[in-house]
Order: sequence, then C-alpha cells, then structure tokens
Amino acid sequence: MFDPKTLDVLGQFSLPPRAPLAPGTSLFQDFTGGGYFFLDNRDRVWSATTTRHVWVIAERRGSPGFVLRRDYDLSRALRSDERITSALPDSSGRIWFVAKRNGVVGTIARRSGRIRLRRLGRGRTGEIENSFATASHDVYIATNRKMYRFRAGRGGRPQIVWKARYRNSGLTKPGQVDDGTGTTPTVLQGGYVAITDNDDPMNVVVYRTAVHPRHGRRLVCRVPVFRRGASATENSLIGADRSLIVENNYGYKDPFGRMSGAVTEPGFARVDIERGGRGCRRRWTNRTERAPTTVPKLSLATGLIYAYTRPPDPGGSQPYFWTALDFRTGRRVWRQLAGRGLNYNNNYAGIAIGRDGTAYLGTLLGGIVAIRDG
Repeated sequence: MFDPKTLDVLGQFSLPPRAPLAPGTSLFQDFTGGGYFFLDNRDRVWSATTTRHVWVIAERRGSPGFVLRRDYDLSRALRSDERITSALPDSSGRIWFVAKRNGVVGTIARRSGRIRLRRLGRGRTGEIENSFATASHDVYIATNRKMYRFRAGRGGRPQIVWKARYRNSGLTKPGQVDDGTGTTPTVLQGGYVAITDNDDPMNVVVYRTAVHPRHGRRLVCRVPVFRRGASATENSLIGADRSLIVENNYGYKDPFGRMSGAVTEPGFARVDIERGGRGCRRRWTNRTERAPTTVPKLSLATGLIYAYTRPPDPGGSQPYFWTALDFRTGRRVWRQLAGRGLNYNNNYAGIAIGRDGTAYLGTLLGGIVAIRDG
C-alpha cells in the first residue's frame, strides 16, 4: 500500500514464495500466483498464490496495513503443475479462475467455497497464459489455440457457449510467452470481443459475442498489423467504442535482452470496427515508438494513449520514457524521461491512471514510478 502523492510505503503483506518453475519457463515471463489480481467493492485484494490458493486480503482497521480475510484452498482440486493465472468475479459474484496448464477453467462459490472446474486440453494445446474478461454472467477466455465464451451451468460448472480457433504460426515469437495469443480478451460495446492471433504477421481478430450471430458468422474481421517477421504482443488491446489499440512487443524476452535493455521492434496501430460489424479497417500505424512490454491505457478525457517506451540507445544508458500518443492520429504528443537503467524496466506491468490524472507504473526493481501534469 502506497501513499498516492508521495509513493511512501504504508503497508505490505507477504504472499507465499515462488515455487520452482517448470523447465524452459522464464522467471520474467511467469504470471501465475499473483501476476493478476483485482480489488472488490470493499477495496479487498483477491489474489492467487503460488500454493494454488486464492487469498482475500483486506485493509487493517485503525492503521495502514493488511490482514488475510479469507483463504480459498484449490490445492486438492488442482494438480501440482496447474498454477493459477488469474481469478475474477462475474456479475453474480461467482469467482472464475484459470490455470496455466491443461486449460483449467473453474469457478468458486464465494460463501461455500465449492469448486467446479473443467480441463480444455493437456499440454500446450490448452495452455492459458493470460487473464480473461468478464461480461455479465459470461467470461471470455483464450487458450493458445482457441477463443472461448463460458457461462456457469448447474452447480457452477463451467460450460462452453461457443469456441473459435484462431490462426497460429506455431512460433513462440520473441516478445511472447508461448506459441499462442498474447492478449487477454477485450470486450467491446455492440456485442464484440477481440484478441490478437499468432499469425505472421499478427492479426487483430474480432468476434461477435452472440450465441447465434446474425448471418451465422462468428468472425467479424482479421486485420494484419506490423510487418512479417516482426509482429507480436503480450499485452491486452485497448478498447474504446468500436476502436482497438494494439502495441508491438516483438523482441522482448527479459530485462537483459538485446542492447542491454530490451529494445523491441516499433509499432502501435489502431483498428476500427465498421458500423454494423461489416468488417474492420486499420485507421493508423505508428512505426516509430517502441514499447517493450507496457499495458497502455487510453484517457477519454484527454484523447491520449499513455505508453512506456524504450528507444534505441547506442550509448547504453537505457532510457525509459512516459509517452503520450494522439488517439485520433497515432502521433506522439509528448514524452517525458522516467529514468535510466534496469530499475526502470517495467517487465509487463501495466499503467494505471488515477482519479486526479496521475499515471502510475510498477517497475522491475525500482518499485513504483508516477507522472503528473506540470
């Protein structure tokens, strides 16, 4: 817990230590056991742990700090290699969760703690690397081969409403954690959900969410972004009305990557869904800015896309910049130096915009950095 103005640490609570990783898994690309968490309407943290539990952590009364309020033990339902990637509520308050291995999709009844789950496939076929999206009673989950819509059936058991296979080059590109989509699904108004695929070049892919889509077509569009041999992303799309923003992360593997600071291929793009879902078009592409791993954010108040960029630096000082792009044109509006060196590498952390307009970002070793209007 940090003071929003000074960033002083007000309280902390230790999660269980990280368990040994599977062979071939990078420490810097493993998001299980707390990489994703959410705050509920009582400001309680719901976080998965490395021990296959979901903890509910509340603010301590009287003085800044934390206390464990509830512990949901999933260790008997999950196998030892099925580590929880993310847990989120639907509109009824039921908690959904996914595990990285074997395509585990499950639900938790909050009061009783009853667990219901299903497995979508063994090995890499069913791997779920990212978080998922909730919309009313439904959840949208992407494995590294297919896109799914789920709904809770009798007793809370996850049921597949529909599924769709997306294009896949079969490559684990530099900049991606596995050989599938790098995006958490993005739900849009008008009955759409979007991801990127793992084709070469990568596509922004939009689906209709309806159980029985008009004219029988689930796929709205498939729009290629960035160039062949240099397109990948490991971060969710920004969605606003019928527009989607995607950033290029091709080339990032860890904080110690190329040029001692993980310089990646450039690229941001905006893709718009046509009215009535009659396809999509690429509105603009920025081929200059390089954002190694940030989860960018759009401010509807300012019309700016906030990103965290790392330009090439032959001198080796490793600069990181707060960067703002114009949503309408994709051009850079401003950028401000955040800092230099490994301490300022965000390694997949996402930007959060506060109520007063302050932007916050977690960094690998330096803690939290913030930027405010001057």
